[in-house]
Amino acid sequence: MNSQNYNAGRLIALVLYAFQGVFTEVLLFVKVGGWHPLPWWTLLFVVISFIMILSLSEDNGVPVFGFCICNSVCSTAQGVILTWVNRNMLYLLLLYMVQCLVVGMFKQKRSSVIVGAVTFFTMNQFAIFKALGVLNVMTWEEYWLCQLAVILSIWVMLNQMSLLYQKEKKNQDQEQSLDDMLHIVGVMCDEAKESAKSKTDFLSNMSHEIRTPINSILGMNEMIIRETKEEQTRKYAKIIASSGNMLLSLINDILDFSKIESGKMEVVPVSYRLSSMVNDFMNMITTRIKEKGLAFDVEVDPFVPEYLNGDEVKIRQIVTNLLTNAVKYTDEGSVTLRIYAKEQPTFMLCVEVSDTGCGIKEEDQQHLFDAFQRLDQKRNRNIEGTGLGLAIVNNFVKMMEGEIGLESEYGKGSKFYVKIPQKIEQNVPIGDFREKIDLVEGQQEHYHQMFEAPEAHVLLVDDNKMNLTVAKLLLKATRVVTISAGSGQEAIDKMLKHNFDLVLLDHMMPGMDGIETLHQMKRMGLVEAVPVIALTANAVSGAREMYLSEGFTDYLTKPIKGSELERCLLKWLPEDKISRLDAKVAQELKQDQGLEDASKQQEKEPLIDKSVASQYAAGSQGMYTVMVQAYLEEVDEKMNLLRKSVEEEDFDTYRINAHSLKSTSLQVGAVRLSEFAKKLELAAKGEDYQQIRQENEALLALYESVRQTLQADPTL
Repeated sequence: MNSQNYNAGRLIALVLYAFQGVFTEVLLFVKVGGWHPLPWWTLLFVVISFIMILSLSEDNGVPVFGFCICNSVCSTAQGVILTWVNRNMLYLLLLYMVQCLVVGMFKQKRSSVIVGAVTFFTMNQFAIFKALGVLNVMTWEEYWLCQLAVILSIWVMLNQMSLLYQKEKKNQDQEQSLDDMLHIVGVMCDEAKESAKSKTDFLSNMSHEIRTPINSILGMNEMIIRETKEEQTRKYAKIIASSGNMLLSLINDILDFSKIESGKMEVVPVSYRLSSMVNDFMNMITTRIKEKGLAFDVEVDPFVPEYLNGDEVKIRQIVTNLLTNAVKYTDEGSVTLRIYAKEQPTFMLCVEVSDTGCGIKEEDQQHLFDAFQRLDQKRNRNIEGTGLGLAIVNNFVKMMEGEIGLESEYGKGSKFYVKIPQKIEQNVPIGDFREKIDLVEGQQEHYHQMFEAPEAHVLLVDDNKMNLTVAKLLLKATRVVTISAGSGQEAIDKMLKHNFDLVLLDHMMPGMDGIETLHQMKRMGLVEAVPVIALTANAVSGAREMYLSEGFTDYLTKPIKGSELERCLLKWLPEDKISRLDAKVAQELKQDQGLEDASKQQEKEPLIDKSVASQYAAGSQGMYTVMVQAYLEEVDEKMNLLRKSVEEEDFDTYRINAHSLKSTSLQVGAVRLSEFAKKLELAAKGEDYQQIRQENEALLALYESVRQTLQADPTL
């Protein structure tokens, strides 16, 4: 019996004992009168015995058996007194039944036997007194009936307790079995976690080991494409580049799928230009389109905004996978890329990829987005791929809370479509994209560096000499001064002797690895104002976050692309070290700066537009003062309602309050706040609750700023 049940049973036993003590005293005082000594001596006995029983507990070393026996003896003594005074055995039996109740609560077999034996012995004493003529409290018939009742009660209690013990034993066995099962499940979970960790470690090592030689192959091949004058050699090099990128794509699919499985893949929204993205799609797919003799049509709605905000990397992977699949499964005809937008009511970027290929059987379409599934194997046995592409696409679309679907007719072709919610960074239409397509198709294929920085000094740190050679060659045209180091210690020694503007630091090096090297450089104060870029083949989930948390400024994966390397340096090198910029890059930077300036200008706009406020107040200062006063009085209440609605996820109430805030704010001239409230009202209507959760605090902060502005100056 556990301590909780013991204490509960002990409390009930004490209450019953106190009740029977009061019962005994009342009967004695009624029977013998108030001045007779027997009731008073009995009262003294009841009080002393109650105190004694009260003191008995497991904390004092008294087990359940001892407590039951003591309680039984004291109760029997009261029964003997009542029987003696009233000349009736029923009182002894009544108190015996109370004792049976107490013993039954504690489920004590030994105690039940002892309680019955004590009562049996007492009854026999009364029988002896009767035989001797000393005391007659019963007839012989009553005596034998009482004896039989006690024996039967003992037998019933023992059987009942046996059943209870069996039930408890069964429950204990079940609990033990459950504990064993939970233990087994726990061990299996630990093994699964260990297996997942081993898989991640394996993927990390595989990524590093495979990407390192691919880095050399693609890097040196890019130098051939840049510098060769022979057209045939250029064609050979492009075939190598295409095959190398295909191999890299297969590796990336496996690594991306591992990130999704581990739950570490995250949506990372950034600002991007749609035209640049579509140009890259065309550059990526054009070579393969021409190789198969297919037509490639691109249709871009001219009213789609040029500047958007979303996870550009995942969108690129989604569309690239769809385009690649369309080309793979189409032997003749065309592939079409169509881009347009919808308001539902939030802005949705819509992409359709259709082809005139082999199509997909209706019974196979339900398995199309499963991992490692390659359908119609007999027909498509010569087509490369892991079967992960569409599974990754499906997961990416779901992560960004978008939609994906397909329409296909076997033998005639397929159309995949995705709709992905995006934010409009700047509402400037993309315009006639056909001109840009013609420009891309007609542009020269020869490499041209993005910038030149002959006064910039960059330290390259890698234990692999081929990687150092590739990086140096990729930066040769930029005229950046590159100095190499083959280990962490050598890098520190060179940092002590020279001043560098940027450090490219490999991670996986023998001895002191890249992270340890960076920490040592920081302790020595060598990189306080110097960007340190992690240059690594480790591309598994969480790698970027890990490097940034360790103190790296940025992160580049191998194999290194020349354009990405140049963009990274252009981003982190001091501006005064850049001596010349490519005209196209300069224009892109100018556009980016214009977008940033527009954003800053918007932030500088006054919170209260007095001209708008004057229109609503009919030019009356008195009316405007009344409107402002009424507006300020409800600020606290509305802020609490907006915050509470989000916390309780009552977005219908949130929509109503956002609508009200939109109207009242416009009346006092708070145009920016009104537009912000309108945006979140539309988000509530479109059930885009994630946007509300992310931006509600910003809305409340702007609301508070408007309040302070109006309190400071409530005039027109």
